[in-house]
Amino acid sequence: MIYGDAIPFDKLIERIRELNERFRNIEQ
Repeated sequence: MIYGDAIPFDKLIERIRELNERFRNIEQ
């Protein structure tokens, strides 16, 4: 891989989705 120790993009997207779900739950 070119990025080496960089965070995989897939995991980054998963983390963002998790945070979005948590914020939605808080709003409700």
